[in-house]
Amino acid sequence: MIKELLEEIEKLLEHKAVIDRSDYEWLIEQAERVQELEEEWLSIMKKLDNRELTIKTYYNEINRLHEQNKRYRKAIEKIKKRIPIRYEQEIELSAALVGIADEIEGLYKDLEGEE
Repeated sequence: MIKELLEEIEKLLEHKAVIDRSDYEWLIEQAERVQELEEEWLSIMKKLDNRELTIKTYYNEINRLHEQNKRYRKAIEKIKKRIPIRYEQEIELSAALVGIADEIEGLYKDLEGEE
């Protein structure tokens, strides 16, 4: 119906005929409605783009954390392999840890002195 009416109006315009005021007003209303729909569509698309970016951001962060988790698990496994199982070795480990703690404390003091 709309297409037919527009074709009829186009034919009238070719012959420089006069368009009824109601047809003219209808065309203006349709043009305004098209503009409203285009603006609404653009708004919806912008929201969808923002959601897509948000989803991609979350997805990337999840992947980053997953990879970090895998690295931490590998590091823990390496540490577990080095931890002695027998009691005698646990005593040696405790002594080694105390020595490491002392070294770390010394490093912190050295760093604080540099500031």
